[in-house]
Amino acid sequence: MRVTVRCAAAVALLAVVSAGCTSGGSPPGGGRAASGHLTIASGGTTGVYHAYADELRRVIAEDVPGLSADVRTTAGSGENISLITTGQAQLGFSTADSVYSAGNPSSLRAVARVYDEYIHVVVRASSKVKTVKDLKGLRVSTGQPGSSTELVADRLLGAVGLTSADLVRSRLGIGESADALQARRIDAFFWSAGLPTPRVQSLAAAVPIRLLPVASEVPTLRAQYGTYYRRATIPPATYEGVGETATIAVPNYLLVAKSLSADTVYRLTQVLFARREQIASRVPSGQLLDPRTAISTMPVPLHPGAERYYRDTKP
Repeated sequence: MRVTVRCAAAVALLAVVSAGCTSGGSPPGGGRAASGHLTIASGGTTGVYHAYADELRRVIAEDVPGLSADVRTTAGSGENISLITTGQAQLGFSTADSVYSAGNPSSLRAVARVYDEYIHVVVRASSKVKTVKDLKGLRVSTGQPGSSTELVADRLLGAVGLTSADLVRSRLGIGESADALQARRIDAFFWSAGLPTPRVQSLAAAVPIRLLPVASEVPTLRAQYGTYYRRATIPPATYEGVGETATIAVPNYLLVAKSLSADTVYRLTQVLFARREQIASRVPSGQLLDPRTAISTMPVPLHPGAERYYRDTKP
């Protein structure tokens, strides 16, 4: 969906900015308009992170004259956190458990809780595997090194008494994992993402698959690692031929460098919400952005610019 921004709206959405912003007009909420460059740390090219980041880049380019943006492909949450904390990116997506596992770096702040990720454990429909414990001795991809998928895969394995040493382990991204399962080079793979994941959709359309139920491990994960994990359901027909699956969800955040100005992050938050429908038309998880839950970003504090936006728009 293409939104035509009239003159008044263009002024209202004048400036999402990056580090090193420059002056301009006077946008709402105080502060200055700006120009600069913004790097968004995403994930693999066939995952939800990358699609969301690319749509965010698109709407920034449409709504913010003078600002350029690019999307950096990454291994996921762990790398995104590292890129932001080292100044190589200004924005990035990450799960709550990944932030906590990284020690909740003091240089990070949150823009919003954007959606929840759902844990996928994917096998062929004909597989004899029924539970995570049945993966012992099999060829399994647990996600790329440093990704939120790898983090939760290791934790799920531990919850059922296994370790990665009990598997013939691969550490592949979503595209490679799906290709390997389709080619019978692996027996299963883990994946953590919003719904639906395009590459899992295309896999399900090519070969019959199942998702293993893992919701029963929520109490163990919460007891050992914190309350970020919750029981959730992947609805039937999210993926072709796959029924309703009880799984685990974890909040996903859009993070920002603490060093960015409040005016910068105010503009970013404003555009994120103003263009939610356009983003959601291409990335279904974008529809889940909700101001009532967006402020819940534990353990990461909201950036002052985001806080100001939520105060200004509170009903």
